[in-house]
Amino acid sequence: MVFWSCTIYQLNPQCDRRIFEDIFTETGTSFHYDTILREDDDDLDLNLYIDTRTQNSQGTLFELAIDLLSPPFYARNKEPQRVVLTARLGLQIFNLEGWPYLVGVFASQQNCDLFRYAMTKIYADQSGERSRVLDRVVFRLRENEECLMNRFPNMKQLAVDQINDAHIRKAVIKGESLEESPLYEQWVLSGDSGGRVLYFGINVRGETVILGTLGNMYSRQGSTRFPIDTVQQLVGGLLQCRAMMYQSEITSYT
Repeated sequence: MVFWSCTIYQLNPQCDRRIFEDIFTETGTSFHYDTILREDDDDLDLNLYIDTRTQNSQGTLFELAIDLLSPPFYARNKEPQRVVLTARLGLQIFNLEGWPYLVGVFASQQNCDLFRYAMTKIYADQSGERSRVLDRVVFRLRENEECLMNRFPNMKQLAVDQINDAHIRKAVIKGESLEESPLYEQWVLSGDSGGRVLYFGINVRGETVILGTLGNMYSRQGSTRFPIDTVQQLVGGLLQCRAMMYQSEITSYT
């Protein structure tokens, strides 16, 4: 089985879409996004690399690599040292009729945050304008649970905190068809005792995908590093249920 993790972002409507896409026009290219200054004058350059580009039915998938600093490591009687490492990640640009301009980044959350930072710096170099390029989105799970459960029945996992109960404040449960459980009614739907949903674990294309409120999803049961069809099915359901909230107002994506 393959572990995969994907975070969904919205292209900031204030950014020029053409400049964003031009960055990914050619493979085999790299973009400098930061320099780490060191006292010994041996500065460290950090780059984003565009390795491959593949068209698919949902849009375009890019395989990327990004430089990052290692954690400090220590040698006796020496100052802590850090070196440049390179992490691999995937970028799916969705180009589907009726969809907003969304991208999915396949990486750990830490590396997703680094990619967002790098894109802001690279976009500024290309356009002369410093602007946040990728906005986080929020999945409004509890508010739209009925619609989501109609599209993705047989909930496998559920995590809730801030439960209004004298003995239980937070809980994680696993099972089958949890949306039919009395605990689901009590902890999610009840206005008196219901808490805050942290994630749903739902069945999609034969695997359990954890769908978090902070725009991220992951699975430990995948068969590929970049399950574009699975992500597209989930994002499509979220859009249909109006369960996706954006950081900035959407005006136009054309």
